[in-house]
Amino acid sequence: MSGLLKPQGGKLSIGRYDLSSIDLNSYYDYITYIPQESPIFDGTLRENLVFDKNVDDQEIIKALEQVELLDLYNKLDKGLDTELGERGTILSGGERQRLALARLWFSQADLVILDEATSAMDNITEEIVMNRVMDLLQTQTVIVIAHRLSSIRNFEHIVVLREGRIVGQDSFTKLLENNTYFRDLYSTSIAN
Repeated sequence: MSGLLKPQGGKLSIGRYDLSSIDLNSYYDYITYIPQESPIFDGTLRENLVFDKNVDDQEIIKALEQVELLDLYNKLDKGLDTELGERGTILSGGERQRLALARLWFSQADLVILDEATSAMDNITEEIVMNRVMDLLQTQTVIVIAHRLSSIRNFEHIVVLREGRIVGQDSFTKLLENNTYFRDLYSTSIAN
């Protein structure tokens, strides 16, 4: 769906368009993909959030606050102009993920794919950040790939996969009630 891999069979449509016939460069203007290993560029905090866009500092700081990075920002000697090092070496895994999520505040994407985008965060931070992200993305289509089932509790529609096959689809509550595999996954996840 992100266009990174070509399907080996079948057809993938985005809206009314066959993904194989779409110009991927123009498609990327409408999609944001945030993977588990969020890319951090060799540059400043500002550059990693807004790239070359001209954005007021206060807007950037508000986005950092939304993803629980205000403490980090306040510790940086040069603030938004602090160099993050090659691949963000001064940041923890959870900070890199939150930085990638903060970019959503400056995105115009219609489709947002979060692929294990919160896996390095603790449960409390993940819940706070994801609630704010979902408030921001109310009008966009959001697809989340997650192993931590608590992170998808409030989603309208959940598709459960097992060994590459769909074994259930419904709301979180209905899946817990009616899908043994999902119930077992959830029980295992809360036991850990």
